[in-house]
Amino acid sequence: MIISDIKLRVGQEHKIFAETVKRCGYEPPYFRILKKSLDARNKSDVKYVFSVEVSKEPFASKKTVVIDTKKIPTLPIVVVGSGPAGLFCAIKLCEYGFKPIVVERGDEIDKRISKIEAFAKERLLDPDSNVQFGEGGAGTFSDGKLNTNTHDGLIGEVLETFVNFGAPEEIKWLNKPHIGTDKIRLVVKNMREYLRSNGCEVRFNSVLTDLEIKDGKAIAVKINGERIEVSDVVIAIGHSARDTFEMLYRNGVKLSSKDFAVGVRVEHLQDDIGFAQYGKAYSLLPPADYKLVSHASNRAAFTFCMCPGGYVVPAASEKGGVVTNGMSNYARDGKNANSAVIVQVRSGDFGSSVFDGVNFQREIERRAFEIGGCDYTAPAQLLGDFLSDRPSHRFGRIRPTYPFVKPCDLSKVLPSFIVDALKKAFIDMDRRLRGFADAEAVLTAPETRTSSPVRIDRNERCVSVSVESLYPCGEGAGYAGGITSSATDGLRVASAIFKKYDNI
Repeated sequence: MIISDIKLRVGQEHKIFAETVKRCGYEPPYFRILKKSLDARNKSDVKYVFSVEVSKEPFASKKTVVIDTKKIPTLPIVVVGSGPAGLFCAIKLCEYGFKPIVVERGDEIDKRISKIEAFAKERLLDPDSNVQFGEGGAGTFSDGKLNTNTHDGLIGEVLETFVNFGAPEEIKWLNKPHIGTDKIRLVVKNMREYLRSNGCEVRFNSVLTDLEIKDGKAIAVKINGERIEVSDVVIAIGHSARDTFEMLYRNGVKLSSKDFAVGVRVEHLQDDIGFAQYGKAYSLLPPADYKLVSHASNRAAFTFCMCPGGYVVPAASEKGGVVTNGMSNYARDGKNANSAVIVQVRSGDFGSSVFDGVNFQREIERRAFEIGGCDYTAPAQLLGDFLSDRPSHRFGRIRPTYPFVKPCDLSKVLPSFIVDALKKAFIDMDRRLRGFADAEAVLTAPETRTSSPVRIDRNERCVSVSVESLYPCGEGAGYAGGITSSATDGLRVASAIFKKYDNI
């Protein structure tokens, strides 16, 4: 039995079981929380709202069907990429009874952390191991946010899997679950060790350099030049593997351009966001977040990847370009809140060929690099100056968290239609979240890697429309956006591969 809409005042959450007993009239032997959210519509009376499930019998657990070993192909399945799409696909394939090879162009997590820190401190960029590439994918260096706009039936399995590998159990019921960049690193390590302990290979510093196709079917890959014959290839490369997109296109894989979004990172004081959202009670509550959309101009603008108590980080993966991203630790205890504020970019804005969107992103990143001084310093501007069309020369009470910034005029970095839409959006969003257009808020640019600018076209079997046995997967393939939807797509692709061989 499911009991919904149980409301408890802040500080009384520990009484949830007692309140459940009152509602159902007996003490249930089996009890679990399904959802916990915060109702802050009345700032003088903020409440937690719960949904719970009770039962007189143990809750059923889902079991994975294992494939008949006689049906397992003799050649390996190669999963390219170890972000959430690749990892969840590989783990599910392993549960089915397959032994995939996972190849990742970047480093394993500890070496990756060292290289990211070297870039942040000494500006030493490794194009293959950075915030975009390496074990765990781009989501490992983010807020570890797990909420999604989709209503995919696989989300429960994704959250359960994360918990099984070390994520906090609360992610299964929180309305806005997150792991945090510090905790997700351990989860990713545990996933890697699970795969290896079950007979799967996981290779790092291994770049997909070529794809061999015969009679319309993928038959081999080249990893760092080494040829490996394959039964199937899962392409879970993330949204920034531009060289791999180009290699696939040269080999006749059907790609198409798609819309994406570009903008800036905005930073406010976390205390200001907390007070605006929750009132005086904010200090008793988890760090406040927000999600805002504006249609003040002729194209949508919206916040993305909001990081309470977080940091703006260098996220470049190509030499000669500046990219920003945001991340938070599990505690979300940093002084600033940050979020991307981005504007819709349509295919008509950048041209009709497949890689015009990539080139559009790259040009903005290059311009930011040059304006910053050609040393990965990021251009930044006070929001008040941005709205008033004047360059910034210093910062005020809100200090940028990006490690090296140069006060400037962001209209020299971003296209004019992005600048105009952002100005209208900030003013519009301030009407819904007081203080959002704070004159001393800091804008750091550019935010260009919000999603893939290309799609690797696939059919209803999750197979490339042009190459059999090739499975485009996750955010880089254009079928997901964020950790959870990428993970669910990994599960979906693994299921498609299972069905292919189980039906033989």
